[in-house]
Amino acid sequence: MPEYTLENLPRKATIEELSAYLAKVQVSFSSVGPIHKAGKGSVAKVVLPKDIDLRKTRKEFLTSPLEGCVVQLHCKSFIAEMKNNKSKNGLADRTFLKKPPQGTSGNSRRSKDRVPGPSGKFKKHFHARKDHKVATRVVPDFIPTQDRVGHTGRQDERLTMNRTRLVPTKQVNDQVAVTFAELDRKIPSPKEMKEIQAQVLKSRKQAEADKNGISISKAPTEADIVPLHRGYFFSLRITSTTAPAILEKIDIGGTHGKSFRYVGQKLPHTVAEKTEANFIFLPNFPGVFRVGLTFQFSTCSILRTLTFKGGDKKMHKEVEPQSLYERKISNIHSQKPIEIFAPPPEGNHNGTRNPFANLPLYKIPANVEKMIGNPEFENAIELPHEDGRNYAKFYQSMLWASELQAYRDIKLFDLEGAKLKREGKFFKLTVEGLAEGRPSVLRGDMVNVTWNRRLYQGRVERTLLLEVVLEFHQSFSRSFNPTADSVDVRFTFSRMTFRISHEGVIEAQHQMKDPLFPNIESVASIKGTQVGRDNSSRLEWGNTALNDEQRLAVTKAVEGALRPLPYIIFGPPGTGKTTAVTETILQLARHKNGLKILVTAPSNDAADALVERLVSYFSPSDLKRVIAYSRNVDSVPSLIRKYTKEGLTSDGQLNQILSGRIVVCTVNLAARFSRLGVPRGFFDVLCVDEAGHASEPEVVSVASTLLNFSHADEQLGAGQIILAGDPKQLGPIVTSDLCRRYGMSTSYMERLSKRSIYYKEDGQYPAELITKLVQNYRSHPAIIELPNKMFYENDLLCRGDTKCTHSLANWEKLPVKGFPVMFHSMTGENLREGSSPSWFNPEEAIQSFNYVDILLNHSRPPLKQDDIGVITPYARQAQKIRLLLKNRGINDVKVGSVETFQGQERQCIILSTVRSETEHIKHDLRFNLGFVASAKRFNVALTRAKALLIVIGCPTVLSLDKDHWLPFLRYCRENGSWVGQPWKEPETDVSSDPGIASQLEDNIRECIDSPSQVVEQEGLAFSGRVLTVNAGDTDKTC
Repeated sequence: MPEYTLENLPRKATIEELSAYLAKVQVSFSSVGPIHKAGKGSVAKVVLPKDIDLRKTRKEFLTSPLEGCVVQLHCKSFIAEMKNNKSKNGLADRTFLKKPPQGTSGNSRRSKDRVPGPSGKFKKHFHARKDHKVATRVVPDFIPTQDRVGHTGRQDERLTMNRTRLVPTKQVNDQVAVTFAELDRKIPSPKEMKEIQAQVLKSRKQAEADKNGISISKAPTEADIVPLHRGYFFSLRITSTTAPAILEKIDIGGTHGKSFRYVGQKLPHTVAEKTEANFIFLPNFPGVFRVGLTFQFSTCSILRTLTFKGGDKKMHKEVEPQSLYERKISNIHSQKPIEIFAPPPEGNHNGTRNPFANLPLYKIPANVEKMIGNPEFENAIELPHEDGRNYAKFYQSMLWASELQAYRDIKLFDLEGAKLKREGKFFKLTVEGLAEGRPSVLRGDMVNVTWNRRLYQGRVERTLLLEVVLEFHQSFSRSFNPTADSVDVRFTFSRMTFRISHEGVIEAQHQMKDPLFPNIESVASIKGTQVGRDNSSRLEWGNTALNDEQRLAVTKAVEGALRPLPYIIFGPPGTGKTTAVTETILQLARHKNGLKILVTAPSNDAADALVERLVSYFSPSDLKRVIAYSRNVDSVPSLIRKYTKEGLTSDGQLNQILSGRIVVCTVNLAARFSRLGVPRGFFDVLCVDEAGHASEPEVVSVASTLLNFSHADEQLGAGQIILAGDPKQLGPIVTSDLCRRYGMSTSYMERLSKRSIYYKEDGQYPAELITKLVQNYRSHPAIIELPNKMFYENDLLCRGDTKCTHSLANWEKLPVKGFPVMFHSMTGENLREGSSPSWFNPEEAIQSFNYVDILLNHSRPPLKQDDIGVITPYARQAQKIRLLLKNRGINDVKVGSVETFQGQERQCIILSTVRSETEHIKHDLRFNLGFVASAKRFNVALTRAKALLIVIGCPTVLSLDKDHWLPFLRYCRENGSWVGQPWKEPETDVSSDPGIASQLEDNIRECIDSPSQVVEQEGLAFSGRVLTVNAGDTDKTC
């Protein structure tokens, strides 16, 4: 991004002139979205002039350079958040500007530093108490006096900065990004929102009230399921207790008004004492139909609202809620520590050592635990410095915040009065959400049960679909009566991953300065040490079908000219990233004798997929697939079972690692290798596949403890890191709001890719550091077109085999042949059941099944079950769809979340977005998009399909995501691939309407008042974890 000083900007600029100027000088813009739900903005990187000293302030603001605008500074070491207040220029309600304290005026001892007029260069304006160090605020000269926020020409009414606690973080001449945001509307305060909500409810109540002696019977709110294309007749009774009333007309309003028709007497007509108004409801497509009937009488009008369902009654019965939803409230704040009465039986140590015995506990400090969530704690957090200082301290704070959130999350799944079933010496415990990962329970985990006011710990021996098998101490087994007794259950999680990560980030700060913060200086330094060294490689390709970009990526990765700086293989969807990674590993092993390669991935599935590619080139003596204690070899694909072993002791696992040239495992397991006894420097190369899905502490914990970045072996060189993935797809799963705000959801690979030395210059990426694969072999051009424009700068080229990618281009149900992207518009219900807060939509579930049935049984040629995938963002929706499929003998169609489909592909993808309108309001709010409103989830969901993409959803809700889903809806409409209910795009941004917003305030509160919405609804806190719970690891509590 180009850099400019504020001095280069024109004087007396309007917002249009400023935008035009920045565009003229080719400053790169990026949308920053609304600030406090208000306004639009642009971002440009700016270098502060040398005479501006910000080294003493953590938060720094500029006054508005233009009328009706605010400015926000984004520095490397902080993000300054604007809060706007009401001023005489009509800005919004809350601001960072306040009037000077009493006793301060324009004639104060600092009057010489007052806000300058149009003349004069950049000047400083100070206001600080004696006990605070002075911070500065810069007011550019080009701003007209009348345009300055709060400046009225009277010295005693000028507004000055509301100072925050000053922390030394800034240095002179640091780069900052300045956000110019135009405030185009006022945001109501919470009090005003409640008043608006009350007004809306009052108006609706008045509209529905009987008037002038005229009453209308209540409309049926939940009629029976009406079969499609069959009329359903219903009547409303109109009664007039006074003089006869004249019914002039009946307005049928709402999105679904065309499905209802009045079939009564001709209007207008006189209503006697009792009159029936007859209607017919004719559903032409499945879904929920909501309509408002407004009866217009000569003296008044009365509103009645109706809700009907159209579809298959039998299927609705299968997926309807089994019980009423009751939100479960965690009792973590009322729980007291309990003493373990009987420990669990010892694990299978076989008398071997515990390699983690000396690993520090890194428990959450008591003062930190109390402060997390407090604004003071956030104010004390410092982002890592460029020289690596504070790196470990920062990530330790994030890890503690993550652990505390994990502790709170796991308590949401506690059970009361649970029954245990005896099975030999074991006990079975039914856990309703186990299949959804709510909670995630793995072999070797501990489960605490309380019985007879005593606590017993049970060790998980194995997990089934809905049950965990536990082993307890024999004192519990002898006394417990499964028939008569019940237990209270408290789930736990292993702290081992957190402890390993703490150790890893501490090591990284000392061992990985250049790999953590690569810059131009480190590149120059590395090149200076390689003068005269030939890094070029002459490779004999194992896969001769590689394209030019894949060959370039492999060649540069093998050469490693700038190691130890990480090399990135940027692989957008379907571009053959795994193929390139496989060839890279093969060439590294061939090209450099004695090279030891560690290959990791965030999940077992991704690691297994790599091994399945590598078995063609390596024998079991060279290639080792190391699996965790929690995993059985039966769960490993049959093709690679001879490359792995299960149930190994610590020493046995160490021997397996040291005996192979290429070791493949998950990232979490690799981070423990150093504790098993693998020495630093044993591995020469670390290759991380799907690196965008792993958190930074996880990856650096592996690199910092196993690679040697200091030695300069003539043949092998320093340790090398290869990161393969796509920063535009899903990142690490982070459930702590604090951690998300401070960037923990940004992977190590994504953070590096945003550094300047990895930037594209003159249309090309620096080949010695990054290669972008651009030839897409997966999808039909119509499927990839929109993601290509949105996320990949339109670089992707369609190179897939047309026999595959075009195989469904003329599918019978497509509205437009040759365009295999279809949006099925429908309105369903947002439902929940039992204690599960996960949403499901019966209508969309049934429609998803209908499409699967058509593809399997009514298409020519029919698809195989494993050619179809159904993606949905909610775990309970996935469960309902699986139930419909299973009841009809369909077991091999994969149904899951976006996360479970990352890295996978299917001939046909059906996407059920779930969230729909509630009641009969005209528009839903942005929050109702739930996890659908995520750029990375959107990208992954739409790019899994090879030949056919079917999206099912409510356009009224989806259209509120104006950056992604609204363009998709327009894309389908413009290409004629829209089916189902009609929809008219609103002309204005209704999501900002305070009246509409207030209608769903209660729903908003219901959705967000849990400690972690993501975890509670979808179990994502642990869905990506791959724990290796060592038999000796009993440290399971906070």
